[in-house]
Amino acid sequence: MGPYTSNIRKAQYLTYRECGKSGREAAKFYNLAKSTAADIWKRSLEVKEERLATSLPPPEIEDLVSVKKKSGRPLVLLVNDVTEIFKAYTLNKENRKKQQHHVAAEEGFKACRRTIETRLRARNLHRSKPTKKLALTDIQKAQRYEIALSRKN
Repeated sequence: MGPYTSNIRKAQYLTYRECGKSGREAAKFYNLAKSTAADIWKRSLEVKEERLATSLPPPEIEDLVSVKKKSGRPLVLLVNDVTEIFKAYTLNKENRKKQQHHVAAEEGFKACRRTIETRLRARNLHRSKPTKKLALTDIQKAQRYEIALSRKN
């Protein structure tokens, strides 16, 4: 048995329970752990109560076996916020010279540097400031060539 119970098995379990069988009997019949069976039944009762409280029609079996949405941490930056930061960042030459998180702070966004860079990079809006490299002189080229020849063997 895998770590997750499929929606089909949950639906079968709930149908068996609604036919008048006990929780323990239904769990044994569908080879579910007692705690898993109890959680499925508890969640289905919660969904039924939510529907009754909001005066919606009774839930269908798909609603009863659905996974409850996780509360989770809310996003620090929304999609629109990322777009606004990028617009402010590319607004003028001065802002383009600054780092992205400094521009975001000036615009009033409270997020750490790494979050801002990650969210912008995910939307292909990352910073693309080229590094200025000086060309090698003839003397430097000759020195490097000699070093390369000496390390060849």
